[in-house]
Amino acid sequence: MRFLNSRLGFEAAYYKTNSINQILPIRTSSATGYYYKVINAGNIENKGIELTVDVVPVRTTNFNWNILFNWTQNRNKVLELTEGLTNLQLGSYKVV
Repeated sequence: MRFLNSRLGFEAAYYKTNSINQILPIRTSSATGYYYKVINAGNIENKGIELTVDVVPVRTTNFNWNILFNWTQNRNKVLELTEGLTNLQLGSYKVV
């Protein structure tokens, strides 16, 4: 939405998606001859909101000053893992 001859505006967005059957490698016993097997991992919910406000405090024929404020929040939640899987390590950090 824009107001005051387009000198003030704002936008808002909300989203919610579910990613199902994501293909991920999981660690297996080395006795199998493989380090990883590929599985369909389950159901992950991703939802969030984004708010943007923009202001034009100064507008002349030779100069235009725009200010933009943006705030975003994103939440991810694992709702379900594939049968027999209680946790899934997606990354690790090693200090050397």
